[in-house]
Amino acid sequence: MKKGVKRTLLGRYIVLDPRVCHGKPTFRGTRVLVSDVLQMVTDGMAWEAIIEEWHNSISKDAIGEAVKLPSAINGGASICQSSKSKARTLSPA
Repeated sequence: MKKGVKRTLLGRYIVLDPRVCHGKPTFRGTRVLVSDVLQMVTDGMAWEAIIEEWHNSISKDAIGEAVKLPSAINGGASICQSSKSKARTLSPA
């Protein structure tokens, strides 16, 4: 690993690594962006369908952690903003 390049774990499943996807949050061991999965959840896609869409490279637990991540960072409710609808609380489908 290069000097000054640090990988940061945001939880059990989510990582920030400057060498992967320009340092955007991804699921450990993948290049699946957390923001892409959160958008799918916000759009109402079932968690099982999201997992299939990503060829089983993420789990329900990983999605759950992603949904809770904004709460852990901001100290607020676990919500995502969708351009199609107002903010809403996310939960497993």
